[in-house]
Amino acid sequence: MPDTLHGAIEEAIARPLKGDVFEPCAVDLLREHHYPSLRPVGGGNDAGMDGVGELPDGTPFFLVATVKKDARANLERNVRSYVEAGGERRAVVLATSRPVSGRRRRELDQSLRNEFGVRLAATHDRTDFIGMLYRSAAWRRELLGVPGEARALTRLPATRRPTPEVPLVGRDREGEALRASEGDLVIVGKPGIGKTFLLQQVMKEDWGLFDDGWDIGDLEDAIRDMGPARIVADDAHLQTDRLSRLRQLRAQMSADFAIVAVTWPGSADEVAGALPGSVRLEVSELERDEILRVIEGMGIGGPVALQAALINQARGCVGRAVTLASAALTGDLRDIATGDALLRDVVGWYSRSLGAESRHVLGFLALAGNHGATLEQAGEALHLPPPTVSDLIRGLATGGTLDEAPPVAGAIHLRVEPPDLRYALVREVYGPRGDSLPLHAALECLDTPAIAALPLLGAMHGRAQFDRAFVRDLVDRRDSQAVVAFALLGPAELGEALERWPHFGREIILQAHRSETDPSATLPLLLALAVRDNRAEHSHPEHPLRVIGDHIAAAASPVEIRRATVEGVDLWLRAGHDAEVGFRALAHAMRPQLRRTSMDPALGRTGTIIEAPLSPDVVAAVAKLWDRVLDIMERQKDGAVEALVDGLGAWVYPSQLSFGDASFEASESAILEAAPRVVERMADILTERPGALRKLRPYGAKLGIEVAIPREFSILFPDDWRRSADEWAERERGAIEAVAGLAEEVRERPLDEQVEILAGSDEEADAAGLAYPRLTPLMAQSLAESSAEPIAWVDALTARGAAADLLLPFLARSVEIRSEGCGERLVTFLEDDSYSWAAIQVALALPVGEEIEAMAIARLTGRHRQLVEALLMQGKIGSRTAERLLDAPNPAVARDSALAIVMPVANLTVSDLSEEGRARWREVIVASQPDEYWFAELLKGDPELFADWLRSWFARLGGDPADHWLLPHSLVEALGGLPLAVRMAMIDAIPSGTPSFPLQDVATEIVGADLSTAEALLDRADLEDIHWVCLRRGPDEEWMGRALLALSRGWEPERVVSYTQFSESTWWGEESHHWQATLDAFLKLDRGDDERRGTLIDAGVKVFSELRDRADEREREERVFGLGHRGQ
Repeated sequence: MPDTLHGAIEEAIARPLKGDVFEPCAVDLLREHHYPSLRPVGGGNDAGMDGVGELPDGTPFFLVATVKKDARANLERNVRSYVEAGGERRAVVLATSRPVSGRRRRELDQSLRNEFGVRLAATHDRTDFIGMLYRSAAWRRELLGVPGEARALTRLPATRRPTPEVPLVGRDREGEALRASEGDLVIVGKPGIGKTFLLQQVMKEDWGLFDDGWDIGDLEDAIRDMGPARIVADDAHLQTDRLSRLRQLRAQMSADFAIVAVTWPGSADEVAGALPGSVRLEVSELERDEILRVIEGMGIGGPVALQAALINQARGCVGRAVTLASAALTGDLRDIATGDALLRDVVGWYSRSLGAESRHVLGFLALAGNHGATLEQAGEALHLPPPTVSDLIRGLATGGTLDEAPPVAGAIHLRVEPPDLRYALVREVYGPRGDSLPLHAALECLDTPAIAALPLLGAMHGRAQFDRAFVRDLVDRRDSQAVVAFALLGPAELGEALERWPHFGREIILQAHRSETDPSATLPLLLALAVRDNRAEHSHPEHPLRVIGDHIAAAASPVEIRRATVEGVDLWLRAGHDAEVGFRALAHAMRPQLRRTSMDPALGRTGTIIEAPLSPDVVAAVAKLWDRVLDIMERQKDGAVEALVDGLGAWVYPSQLSFGDASFEASESAILEAAPRVVERMADILTERPGALRKLRPYGAKLGIEVAIPREFSILFPDDWRRSADEWAERERGAIEAVAGLAEEVRERPLDEQVEILAGSDEEADAAGLAYPRLTPLMAQSLAESSAEPIAWVDALTARGAAADLLLPFLARSVEIRSEGCGERLVTFLEDDSYSWAAIQVALALPVGEEIEAMAIARLTGRHRQLVEALLMQGKIGSRTAERLLDAPNPAVARDSALAIVMPVANLTVSDLSEEGRARWREVIVASQPDEYWFAELLKGDPELFADWLRSWFARLGGDPADHWLLPHSLVEALGGLPLAVRMAMIDAIPSGTPSFPLQDVATEIVGADLSTAEALLDRADLEDIHWVCLRRGPDEEWMGRALLALSRGWEPERVVSYTQFSESTWWGEESHHWQATLDAFLKLDRGDDERRGTLIDAGVKVFSELRDRADEREREERVFGLGHRGQ
């Protein structure tokens, strides 16, 4: 039997009502349930208001009550009358018998704010009044004409916060389970997860009724009169005795109603124990996209930042999402971020409906932070008896602001969610106010006072006043969140934190700069962190210079932050610190771009990137900073100024500052207007820096400004001719001729001038990052060809620290003409890492004598691999020297030499070697470890060599092989192409007593899909640890043959099928989809007449169903809590 009273109220309130009756009714009911100070404003001169009162935070408001269909027009008319009559209150509460959606509430609030400067503080619509009229017989009769009394069974829960109606989202599975349920039921879910709301929806179908907590006699009468199919005991963990009474009453009445107990996860077993034989239904968190639908349904259509904040704080709890969205309807982004909106909305309602003690209970649980506290601890701290605390907790759970923390020593702990509400509550309850609670006494009741450090610091960030030293001493040095929170309190705390907790120094500095705690202090600290940090900024958001740049680009005060950065970098450079880091930071400061990013509020898998040039007026102000920046460059022009030159690209090509086809003509014009002056002065400053000028020249060309570059440098580092597809050959030839001409021109100059042109140009280009075209080695070759004193060149270049490829032609020339001292210098260079490769090249390619050649071969390492390969392939090394390389002390050198000889383009081949050399070549190959494509190609082309090599590899595997012993994938794949006889022989050669990881993929390929090879491996009892590889690559019909073979040898079915999960090490998409695909493959197998096939198929379905379900649960956690939270 349905709740007829509830149905009658719903039907009656939907009919036209008398406004003159509804107005005093609204005032009376709202005063009783929400606003104790509310009083009516009667008579005809009410100036647009039907009542006045104060909100829970003390804000005065006036009430507008209406029954009219067009609530907006009536509300605006009343507010206009009130404002025009000189009313001073700027908050209004709307009471209406009509439904008002969340979106409509937000529209009304925005309209009132924009037109009258009045905010809509709260809306009480039809749903609220149904609940209040249900429990007010007098007003129900007078307003609706509905007689009758409320009963002990009802469709309304005992506690319900007034919020807009929202659709039931994401609960199809749970709804169907409830409708299909038979017998007693325990519904389990976190506080605020939406259990009660779900039940209210199915109760519309006469599914059952709530036990309203009346005396047992009243409950018995209601059961006899209403005949419910199910009776719901909400928050059963706080009233387990009520379950016993319900069971007893059911037995006494010989009734057949089912009992439904609603509880939290931590109490589920206890509640289930009080309801023997019950079935459990889990109600889990909604996914992020579902929470987005909920808050959009409440009228929060944007901005994205607000939606993301609400979803992150809701953490899958629909009740919390509704509470947050309700607060957001009358708050702003800052109020949401600080928890103040929730504090006003939630705590105010709790205080009105549950009493002032609810605020204290919430405050104590908030003080316990993420760790949480027990009900007993709350009672002890607040001097409240356990029944009172339980009743308060039951009411507090309805808004989704409580959650169960992990239990400690078996005791259930509760915490306040979200964290921002914790901080606002701690400030409100324990801050220095007249009615605040004693903090020290509360701390003594917690598991440990240290858990209160972060909530107290969060409150201090919200302007709460606590003793700084006392809170600092509470911080656990292992708690990075608390450490950073303390550091962000202010400049003094930042310095103290860096001194007290240096192990979190980097994190403190990064976060402090982002929050602008003390930019003058954090900027030089970030610059210091950037020294020798060679990571690419674009792919490392935590790079110190990237942090500086991102912070500048997103700043609300773009001119001020750039000016401060320039001043800070200037001080850094004046102190003699790293110039490159300083100029890179200046490039960030002078980039005329606004850049901000945000992720989609649901799953966070797509992002919005806003990139645009600064506005014209800001560009003009930033352009003036160039004078200061160029003064710095002029003072430090001998330093690493190139990064600042690169930064000019944004001023010369401003269209690159925005995405796609977006156009910002005014801003781009302002940028281009400022650019020529900067380029001209920079060119004047850098007259002695040809490398930097070479980088500056394209920008000048774009603006029509000629940037002059010294002639010698422009010849040695010309423009890249590869960009001229039609004439690149001609331009290359011209560039080579120009170098030859320059060499001829300078050949007669003093040696030091020639060295300056050659090595000095190279140094400038290197500083500017100009690597191509680089023609200085060509000029060195030209100068060396006819040099009569190459040794003088060798000495001058090494004294200058010139590049090895500049030294090489002079060193080779000195050997060719047998210059005095060339041998000694060769020996010296062989020991010098900077020049060893040049000396080795000369020693291997030219006749220097066996002793020096042997020294060169002995110095070879894996670093010289490309050099040796190049010399062999170019035919610069003779066959005799090649054979000596095969005997090199370093096995990697011998191996690389052996490989180079068989490269397709090599001028030297194996047949060119002596018989002894050919035998040695084969020994080297067989003894080598492969690590590249050509080795695999060599072995694949010679099965006999491949088999010999594999036997050798097996023999080299020791008892503790390292990861590098794993074979390249291409070579492993090639094993399957060996003849069957060879693969059978290889199974016999597999060593025993070796760890399986380097063998498992090799054995898999050797076995392949053949039953005979699988049987051969299974016959090797000493290889039991890799027998399982026979069962990879399935399930399919070929796999089934091998699986039946394993089954016939006594393997358990689940063991047989489980090894198919190792068929692949990676996959695309969701992990659950991968396991589902394997499950589907098992289901497609033919069971046939052999029942063993069915046994294996059933085992596969079982194993992979479990794997799929576990993966699906982990993926669902991601969809609830966001990316990066899997498994947490």
